[in-house]
Formats: sequence, structure tokens, C-alpha cells
Amino acid sequence: MPHEHAINLNTNNPGIIAVNFQNNNKYKMKESFSNFNLKNELLKAINELGFKHPTPIQSKVIPHILFSKQDLIASAQTGTGKTAAFGLPLLELTHTDKIQTLILCPTRELCLHIAKDLTNYSKYLKNILPSKRKIFMLILTGVSTSR
Repeated sequence: MPHEHAINLNTNNPGIIAVNFQNNNKYKMKESFSNFNLKNELLKAINELGFKHPTPIQSKVIPHILFSKQDLIASAQTGTGKTAAFGLPLLELTHTDKIQTLILCPTRELCLHIAKDLTNYSKYLKNILPSKRKIFMLILTGVSTSR
């Protein structure tokens, strides 16, 4: 089982939960993405991308974002599924093609990676038009995607 512990951030906001997930490649989750009650369109995209079981961070973060009003800070090693952990519930909760979420990235490369993943996850969502996904990606990156 992965080592998990809360982090004291010395914040004055008691409404923030902070959790750190240590990666343990031997740990296999047995639950399914369908247990999160995600839209069928998201589940179809997840399946096509080859995701079978949520990672530990996804198992904790997805339901928290879907069912809690409490802020969350979660950290985990590279490759543990953080983009899906935060992106899937954000896409689930989006009910319009208007901007509802702002994602800040420290580098252009990470921004392009996140935008690509969100585009892949949302490709069957009718409420997020393909033209809006491209505009969203361009706004986030601030650069041409034709490079």
C-alpha cells in the first residue's frame, strides 16, 4: 500500500486538505473508473486510452473533487496520474462551453501535455465543443500549437 500522509502547510485556511502520495509501482488498485460515476463519454475516452484502474492519487482525488466543497492540495511523483486525477472530475463538473476552470502551468511543455490529455479525455463530451478545446489550449499555452 502506498505511503500517504498529510502535510502541514502552515496555512490559515482550515478548509484546505493537503496530501502527499508516495509512488509505489507494486501497488495495484482494484477499483474501476466506473465506480466514480463519471459520464459515459469520459469512461469511453479513458477506456480507449488504455486506462484500466485508477492510480492511488486518482482514487483519492477524483471523488474528493466530485463530492466535496473543500479545497485540495495533492502532490505525487511524475507519472502517477495527477492530470487525470484533477482533469477528469473537472471535465465531469463542466456543464457548458464557457470557461469554468483555469489551469496554471510552470512550463509551456507541461501546459501542452495537460491540454493534450484534457483534449483526449473530453473528446466525446458534447458540452465541450472541439473548437473551444483548441481555444482553451491556445489560451493556456500562449503559443502556437503548430510548432
